[in-house]
Amino acid sequence: MKKVYEVSTKQDEKAVAKTTQVTVDDTGATPEQLFDQAARTLIVTAQGGWRRNGSIPPNFTIMVKDAGTRQPFVATPDSIAAKAQVMSKEEKLALIKKIQESLGK
Repeated sequence: MKKVYEVSTKQDEKAVAKTTQVTVDDTGATPEQLFDQAARTLIVTAQGGWRRNGSIPPNFTIMVKDAGTRQPFVATPDSIAAKAQVMSKEEKLALIKKIQESLGK
């Protein structure tokens, strides 16, 4: 099977996007090769989500039928700490206050 995709790519975030027609051709590929390539793509996407959320799980299952949907942010001590790293001092103090309030303190 062959399928043509039109993709837009910037050299960097300030550059003007350029369009490329990419043809993906699976002629001669085995089912295992196709699965392994899809798995690599899904794994890299999942890793990006873990980095964004600030929490890398010890185990994770990717359901191929759900691929392409963003996973919601999962609040864990590690993921909240990672998000807090980019907060201002005032935002961190406000977060601490909310956490203390939720504990009844």
